[in-house]
Amino acid sequence: MRREGAEARLIDESRLTTRRNAFGPTLMDAEAIFTAAGRLIEAADREVDIMTFAVEPDSEPYLELVRAFGRRVASRPIVAAPYRLRIYTDHISTLFSGGLARRKAQSILKPWIDLFRAHRIDPQLVQIEVYVHAHGTPAYHHGARYSVHDKMLIADGAYLHIGGANPQAKNDFRHPERDTAIVVKGEVASAALDAFDALWKHANFACTVEADGRDYRSRCTDRQSPSEVEHADAVKHPSLDEFGVPATACLPITLISKGKRGYFNVAGYSNPWAKGVLAAVSTAERSIDLTSPNFNTPPLQGALVEAMAKRDVRVRLLLPYERNEIQVNGIGGFGSNSETIRVLRACAVVARGASEAEYRRVTANFSGGWWVAENQARRFTGDGPGCDHIKFASIDEQALIVGSANLDDQSFYHSSETSILIDNPVVTRAVSRFVFEPEWARSERFTLFTRPRGEAIPTTPSGPDVAGTDARGLCAGLGYSLK
Repeated sequence: MRREGAEARLIDESRLTTRRNAFGPTLMDAEAIFTAAGRLIEAADREVDIMTFAVEPDSEPYLELVRAFGRRVASRPIVAAPYRLRIYTDHISTLFSGGLARRKAQSILKPWIDLFRAHRIDPQLVQIEVYVHAHGTPAYHHGARYSVHDKMLIADGAYLHIGGANPQAKNDFRHPERDTAIVVKGEVASAALDAFDALWKHANFACTVEADGRDYRSRCTDRQSPSEVEHADAVKHPSLDEFGVPATACLPITLISKGKRGYFNVAGYSNPWAKGVLAAVSTAERSIDLTSPNFNTPPLQGALVEAMAKRDVRVRLLLPYERNEIQVNGIGGFGSNSETIRVLRACAVVARGASEAEYRRVTANFSGGWWVAENQARRFTGDGPGCDHIKFASIDEQALIVGSANLDDQSFYHSSETSILIDNPVVTRAVSRFVFEPEWARSERFTLFTRPRGEAIPTTPSGPDVAGTDARGLCAGLGYSLK
């Protein structure tokens, strides 16, 4: 899980696993997630850094963040000037165009200009910068590749708010995507700030709010890239005692962060996030619980089969029945969640031809669940408001992984991501009972040899879904060894 080459975003390896940390609230769904983010903005004295995949300036979650800063300036003066606020987001454009990115950044600044007017804020006192990473090609099907997909907020270099939700209209509070986030404080926030800066220093422009006579306006200027990033010493090296994290605090948290890479390059997965997730799954001894909007990466599929067949590890896999179908089934996509189950089933069939014991272990240890929304009786199909967007993993009820990354080819190979791994059984069980267990309890269960409607599927290499050569072919690319 050490940093790896050009995709690493933490240069100092001592930052990867931090220990002087404390655990905060676990949050479910947009209102709780963004209200908590707003409270961190209200409490911050010097700096707030926000990174997210998508921003819609008129959305309720984003406006909650703006309003929170309004409450901040209304409640107490800013004494540590300049107060710094940075927003780094992505923009899925149809062309590589800085002009489009700047227009997007200016639209993101518009609610802040209204706030500056309402409170007569001095732009020299409060310095806000917005950068939008523009990417995309006219013929490319998966806009999230080569994207900045992280979702985190860092307050005063001491608090980290991290999860999977974006401030978009589909997360308006009345009917949001199903999502989660957690808040931690301590050394891990400084590590996250380093990961933030690793991308920020390559921003080639910044849009700010500036005075225009007695009014305000947005202005975008080019920046040198890469550039040095400076912070007040109190942000770069916060006094954790003042934030209620004593020197005796010990909660191991590993920051798993990676950079973005090319659209079609899947030649390898030598990056900290992929290696961290694979290391966690590959060392599991008793149990693995996973949930993600999409799960389709062969190395991780193979690691699950190995865990079940070789080490007798119980696996519970919770997935939405259909999610991002156009992207995952299009050119270059790695397939849908249903295809993943077909691949795992093929490996079980192939295992039967080599070892009856391994076959029994795979089939006995696997439990699947199609995600069901609250107050619904049947699995949810599709995208948009109300869909499943949770990213969560629990290993042996000892360690948990939460953050921005999906268990799919986009996150595994292409987009920048940040997740955290917390190594503590008490925290892991508490978060799992709040996040995973209720979703699992509602799910529509299935096994590897049960169709979605309940009919059995042949368990020998002769059935229509797992014909002998097809089964071997489907399983062959996972790295699962039958010997």
